[in-house]
Amino acid sequence: MANFSYGIIAAVGVLVVISLGFITMMPDEVIKDRTPSIVLFEVSDDPPAVVDMMLEGDNDEVPQTVSVSIPVGTSVPGCDADNMCYVPYALNVDLGTTVSWVVDDTAAHTVTSGSVSGGITDMFDSGLILTDDVFEYTFDEAGTFDYFCVVHPWMVGVVTVS
Repeated sequence: MANFSYGIIAAVGVLVVISLGFITMMPDEVIKDRTPSIVLFEVSDDPPAVVDMMLEGDNDEVPQTVSVSIPVGTSVPGCDADNMCYVPYALNVDLGTTVSWVVDDTAAHTVTSGSVSGGITDMFDSGLILTDDVFEYTFDEAGTFDYFCVVHPWMVGVVTVS
């Protein structure tokens, strides 16, 4: 019984230390500005186009990285109506291209290969990624690869590799 009491005392002590830490912090240290500082893609009223990231000529020696934004507000249904849950929704890339997904939203997300209806394909899975986190995957196989967010299944995207 004594070990249980020490455990309770330790847990309460940790909570007090955490609480005091938050009390002594300045408000701007607790609340971060969540607006993205860089606009990666311009949004228009037109249906989203496939972003073609193919390089012309011999690109064997030039590694390429393409960024995909997970924008603010995608944790709530609605972004799927115009394929704006991952921006851009569709990519065409060369073999060997690295795609970087950046979380600009305030909620946790995943980037998981497969689809809600077809299931997870185990090709890539970010696990939970938080605000400002980046998940990267290098496509070393040609094909068309669907992906989605396990937490928010209306969020879907596609990468075509050739």
